[in-house]
Amino acid sequence: MPKVKAAIEAAKTANDAAKKAGFEWFWGGKPAGKHLEDAIKAANDGKNDNAKKIAKAVETAGTQGQEQAEKAKTAGPAAADAKS
Repeated sequence: MPKVKAAIEAAKTANDAAKKAGFEWFWGGKPAGKHLEDAIKAANDGKNDNAKKIAKAVETAGTQGQEQAEKAKTAGPAAADAKS
């Protein structure tokens, strides 16, 4: 159970940071925060493997959302003479 709790905490931290940056991911018809709730429910139901799997997906999405937020800071149109 401690590993499940740690996975959920890591996912929450990453997702909260992505959400704060405006880049919370959305998949399967719901935002990452709702998937995190599913992980917590799975853990409470004793489905630890499922809880860890969901939490890992949320953590990955949160980390990638933070990376997107950083890249967005320097995003802009391509130079007029740029080849694509």
